Amino acid sequence: MTSAYASQPELDPASISSHVLGAAQQYQNAIACANSDKAQQAVIALTPYTDSAHRDEARYAVLWSGDIGCAGGSGTSSANITVVGIGGGDGFFVDPAQSSPQINFDSPVNFIREVVNTTQDTLTLKGKEYAESDPHCCPSIDVRFTLRADDKGNWLLTEKYSEPQKQPHK
Repeated sequence: MTSAYASQPELDPASISSHVLGAAQQYQNAIACANSDKAQQAVIALTPYTDSAHRDEARYAVLWSGDIGCAGGSGTSSANITVVGIGGGDGFFVDPAQSSPQINFDSPVNFIREVVNTTQDTLTLKGKEYAESDPHCCPSIDVRFTLRADDKGNWLLTEKYSEPQKQPHK
């Protein structure tokens, strides 16, 4: 008896990243006017691919900013998440039940600047939020925050703090 996975191709990290970004970009284009540049998006391994026998367990996330529904106007863009899995053959698919807008992605910032740390159910990220006097174009407060996935897949804010401001050199 042969395994159903015997004919599945092995995948390398570069191929996985490329396919995950491609699937996420198609999803984003279908539901939103995205602000994120595909080249700047990072692939986050929530449950990394280990081998073809466990490919259906692999889950990746792509963080992006955009206006879901293309409402337009100021303040309609937000930080979002797309969760991608690996299907049969060389297929990659978006899990809409684990992706924005179906789930709550409770980011305190509109644009995520850096991924600091990740696990299967936590994301520690950096971004900027608005000071009271900031124009809409230019948030100035550096923040670091952690989101944790609940049992329904919602990413809820568990910790947030402002980072020390860098002083200009004199």
